[in-house]
Amino acid sequence: GRIGYGAGHYDRAIAKLTDKGIHPRLIGMAFDCQQTDQVPVEQHDQPLDAVVTESGFYPSDRIAA
Repeated sequence: GRIGYGAGHYDRAIAKLTDKGIHPRLIGMAFDCQQTDQVPVEQHDQPLDAVVTESGFYPSDRIAA
């Protein structure tokens, strides 16, 4: 899941696109030191397709849910 501390603008925009049949590829950017086994996910959070760090590209099948 995407971690953000904003007002949910990206989540709402992505949901509107999905409702229109548009499915953007969602790739998060992070540093290796930010890796964790678990992140809090709320109902409105949009799942990521992948995460890229300085050491690699991690598709969603390798991202812990």
